[in-house]
Amino acid sequence: MIVYSWQLSVLISAQENEETHIELDRDIEIPEGWSMFGYTCSDPIDVVESFVPFLEQIEIIKDENGSVWYVECGFNGITALEYGKGYQIKTFDAIENFQFCPNIE
Repeated sequence: MIVYSWQLSVLISAQENEETHIELDRDIEIPEGWSMFGYTCSDPIDVVESFVPFLEQIEIIKDENGSVWYVECGFNGITALEYGKGYQIKTFDAIENFQFCPNIE
């Protein structure tokens, strides 16, 4: 097999440009009362499933269309959290050390 110098330089360049990604655990803090959060995981997740450990602390979550997950009434009009979307949340108590998915850097 013959490897030409331009092929070798492309191969070396491609190897040098490979990115290494590191997953970092970065918790978010959700204060008591109204606040906002963004969902940055690539895969959608069921809104109820994502907040199961904090059900007693959450009153309501809204999406950009006004759809709500009203915990006390058991009404879920949001269904799933989606990548790149923002949500409003109202809590009875602060939620600490919360994370949807690890950050990639």
